[in-house]
Parts: sequence; structure tokens; C-alpha cells
Amino acid sequence: MSLIRPDMRTENSIELLYTLIQMVRPRTVIEIGAGDSTRFIAKALQKAKQAWQQDKKLLESSTWEKRTALLDPSGIPEN
Repeated sequence: MSLIRPDMRTENSIELLYTLIQMVRPRTVIEIGAGDSTRFIAKALQKAKQAWQQDKKLLESSTWEKRTALLDPSGIPEN
């Protein structure tokens, strides 16, 4: 069984959902439905956490650290 079923119209919203999760970096995500988007939500959360870790390293190595802040995605699971 494919995770993306054309009759569910998931293919129309996956890119938007993926991008929003990376931009907003939510603490909690609740999916209601058949679960077709779960794989993409998990991947976006993982990528958002990696981006945050990279941003943090860059910030710590700069002179701007005292004047800037990062949104902490501590609610995002490790795996």
C-alpha cells in the first residue's frame, strides 16, 4: 500500500505542510486523519531540528550571540 493515496488529496498539501513545519518548528504536531502525512511530518520535524542545531552552532561562533535568540525545538523527539 502506498503512503500517498491519490483519493486522499495528500499530494496537494505535502509540500506546504513540510515547509510550514520547518519554518514554524512546532513543539507538538497532532495529525488527524488516515496518517498519510505522518512520514512527511516526521521528516520535516527531523530536518527542522537539524537546521536548529546548525543555526545554534553558527550563532555561538559569532559576536551576535548576546543580541539574538533561537526558537528551541526541545519538543521535537530525537528519532
